Amino acid sequence: YSDPLLAFPTVTFCIKNKDTILRSHLVTFLPLVFKLLAMYPTTYVKEFKILVKLLAVHDGVMCELLDVILDLPLLSTIVDIETTISKESGEVQWGGRHRNEYTVYKYMVRNVSHSVQRPESKIIARCRFMNARSHKMRLAKELVPMLLDIYFDNMLQKISLTEAKQLVSAIIARFHTDGALPQLTDRLLAIFEQYPSLIVSTRAVLMECIASRVHDTLNVHLIWAVGEYLHTEEYPTEFSTVLEYEKVLAEQVDAELDTFRQLASEPKKDQISPPYIL
Repeated sequence: YSDPLLAFPTVTFCIKNKDTILRSHLVTFLPLVFKLLAMYPTTYVKEFKILVKLLAVHDGVMCELLDVILDLPLLSTIVDIETTISKESGEVQWGGRHRNEYTVYKYMVRNVSHSVQRPESKIIARCRFMNARSHKMRLAKELVPMLLDIYFDNMLQKISLTEAKQLVSAIIARFHTDGALPQLTDRLLAIFEQYPSLIVSTRAVLMECIASRVHDTLNVHLIWAVGEYLHTEEYPTEFSTVLEYEKVLAEQVDAELDTFRQLASEPKKDQISPPYIL
């Protein structure tokens, strides 16, 4: 992928033979194929729009594809590092306090889908790569919203209940590293609208997320979804599950009230305290 003379025929081959290699090779080597887009974020946009549309409806690759799209800016930074590696050493030198980053590096440069377990969110968030501001990374970051729209528009047409359950967990996990992702919160609601029963089947993940207050906007969306889809005539919910949610939501209300009370009790910066009267 680092050789432009090989990158072009590779992408062209994938597009021309997309129907025949989709099941056998393209899905298996999804992370490797996306290195081409990470390396050349302005050259093969049209081709990857086609590939994302096809892969988004393919069984067993929806979560992997979401991760690859969201990781594209970080991958662009890392492939830049790979292309500048010394020919003598043959690999990046890691050690000391950067040892954990080697785990992130190995995950990002994997070639085969599901071959390397995704590192913990806190490790990725502390990674030096996350602070990189290269020109290539900025170009790749601009592609993410467009690719996400293509991904979700096509994926939601075919996703099964089992895949939707896995995707809900995958989306929530991204907020630990990616922060504010407006598209993900909106699409999360679309998944709940399509499968309201997920409010019950994914309640452990949802309640943990709400209780830990990972992201304020996400919390607002999740609390609304719970209120909207927790109990309907079509999907009645057991009373015990309703009580579980009520306990978590009540704790959130108490936490918000405590915050407001604390802010109200603090004097304003421009407020002058009255003199003491003896």
